[in-house]
Amino acid sequence: MVGSFREGFAPLLDIIWVDPLLHERGLDLLLERSIRDLSLVDTVSFIAIREHRIESVFAFDGHFDDEGFKLPE
Repeated sequence: MVGSFREGFAPLLDIIWVDPLLHERGLDLLLERSIRDLSLVDTVSFIAIREHRIESVFAFDGHFDDEGFKLPE
């Protein structure tokens, strides 16, 4: 199963690695927002999505909708 995922699905993805600067910017945003249940993963994702001009996201987390990202219907 892992092999088929890696061979079939993983090549369709672009990986955005979290470097120290992106991590710090995400932490700054997290501390600035002070929203309950908002995570560092969320804030790092928000920044990366905007920087890479990603038009829509696949997420079940309401924070992405709150941020104004286009979610699949």
